[in-house]
Amino acid sequence: PPYRHRIGFRKIDFKIPNFIDKNKLQHSLTNPPVFYWRGLGYRNMCRHYAIKLCNYLKDYDYYMRLDDDSFIERKIKKDFFKIMEEQSLDYIYNDYELDCPKCNEGLIKFVYKYCKEKKIKVKFITEVNSDGKECVISYKNNFHVSRVKFWEREDVRNFLNEIDQTGNIYYKRWGDAPIQTIAVQLFSNKIKQLTFDYSKKKDRYTV
Repeated sequence: PPYRHRIGFRKIDFKIPNFIDKNKLQHSLTNPPVFYWRGLGYRNMCRHYAIKLCNYLKDYDYYMRLDDDSFIERKIKKDFFKIMEEQSLDYIYNDYELDCPKCNEGLIKFVYKYCKEKKIKVKFITEVNSDGKECVISYKNNFHVSRVKFWEREDVRNFLNEIDQTGNIYYKRWGDAPIQTIAVQLFSNKIKQLTFDYSKKKDRYTV
């Protein structure tokens, strides 16, 4: 096939960072506040997509994420990368959802404090849920397309590194979707929603 030479592979290194308190992490893993608290592998995944992904994409202009338990079942009629280029976009997403406040305890407070200290305009979107908790309205980032250079920007990297250093991806299960959503909304206005059918029941995408 003519495009075979364009296929590349990267070895992904899942390691708990040295600054993580192992006892605090163990306590978090063994005392879940909700049944979908997930385990260590999930925390590693969240850190990978929220913090480390751009380290593996230096040879590329754009990337598209599609999880291995999702399916594209019809012919894709849109060239996502062409749309990104023509419209100078940083991020394309399909859908969004209200994130679980238990799984991101303290994240919104951290971001407000960070924005105040760095004099960054607060423009990420939240909503109060039925329990009166402020929640991040997160892009469902198990499918998205993005510009690599956006994630390499110094202001974006500084923000993500500060989040990483809290350790709360491991201690409080801060998820990659709300972290990525907040970063995009704080530092870019070049965001576009491209909708297509999605079945939550089957976890299948249909383009």
